[in-house]
Amino acid sequence: MINSPHLLECGVPRSTCCSRKPRRPDTETTFHLHRDSDEVAYVLSGEITFKIGDEVTIGGPGTCAFLPRGVPHAWKNTGAETGRVLFLYTPAATGGFFEEQLGRPAGSANGPEANEM
Repeated sequence: MINSPHLLECGVPRSTCCSRKPRRPDTETTFHLHRDSDEVAYVLSGEITFKIGDEVTIGGPGTCAFLPRGVPHAWKNTGAETGRVLFLYTPAATGGFFEEQLGRPAGSANGPEANEM
């Protein structure tokens, strides 16, 4: 079990990993890709804009976005309120990257290493 308020239970053996965290307005990721993990994002609240490859989609609560491995993607909270998004990674390798980031200063994951998550 992961001892973190942001990462939830990882599957056996680390086949899946979930992350949920409040996202303030204008919070965004760099345009990046995951070589070894697929990602699913489920919007719990707020408005999140996803760029997946060349496609841009805006979603509110109940929106589910699939971000396949090898496809560049990014997301941004484009709403006026704090958004909540549940992220699922499979296999869990990418979730492990985010687990490591919890000990770093805020925003440090948006450097050059973010492009190779």
